[in-house]
Amino acid sequence: MSEHLAVRLGNGLRIPYLEQGDRGRAPPVVLLHAWGDSPEFWRPLLDRLPSTVHALVPAGRGHGGADAPENGYALADFAEDVALFLDAVSGRDAVTGLDAVSGLDAGDSVDARGEADSATAILVGHSSGGYIARAAAAAYPERMAGLVLIGSPYSLHGRRPGFADAIERLRDPIAPETLASIRALFPAPPSVPAAIRDAVARDARSIPARVWQQTLAGLTSATPPVAPPHPPPTLVIHGADDPFLDLSDAHALFRDLDGELAVIDGAGHLVLWDDPDRVAALLLQFLGRIRPAATNYH
Repeated sequence: MSEHLAVRLGNGLRIPYLEQGDRGRAPPVVLLHAWGDSPEFWRPLLDRLPSTVHALVPAGRGHGGADAPENGYALADFAEDVALFLDAVSGRDAVTGLDAVSGLDAGDSVDARGEADSATAILVGHSSGGYIARAAAAAYPERMAGLVLIGSPYSLHGRRPGFADAIERLRDPIAPETLASIRALFPAPPSVPAAIRDAVARDARSIPARVWQQTLAGLTSATPPVAPPHPPPTLVIHGADDPFLDLSDAHALFRDLDGELAVIDGAGHLVLWDDPDRVAALLLQFLGRIRPAATNYH
């Protein structure tokens, strides 16, 4: 069962997140959602993880109820937030309670309990969340115990998606029908519970129009992350039928990060939603392999 928590980062941003699983000797698994999504996207995976996996699912800035500053939506900003999130939840910012976190509402929960090896994490990113994970690994290689990239691009530099014009026309408040044509490009299989689909759609409508626009600009203008000299153990998962990213992206990631590659037949861009059982199995196998002597994943 996931807990709904919130933490104040060192840069002042309030970030809500989900947490589940037992703390132990293993680094936490941090799940990073894509642009336009929220932590609720990860529910099908969370429902399939055993309690031995300590999972943390933060909202990105401007998404999922997180603070939405007027600017600061470059790829590097999102990557820095990942490192600051690890600091905050591991207690390295000495956050001990609500009184120590100015600006949190009285009803907010704050978790800053430490754990062994808590300064590092295994990052799991979907789509542009994987792009952010790579940027964090490039900027903070000492913080990365592993990397899992699911349906993720090799480069977004200069890419203009077909729905970019619709994003530029967004205005607040965003009505349900405004995003319908965009979300129709990413169809959810019927197997995904309606409650999850509805929660993700609701969270998408709550993202301010300027966050949609600035984040797209930030992602597509950034220089693609460069693999660190000694990449962390990496697993690349890709849908064989992804209409947005072909297999060349996955092969490039596999090559640059010297990782493992798994291609899931019948899965599109929303790999997790198309085949959550397979994604969960691949993730658990990977977790069991990368640090078998120091983890509690098996």
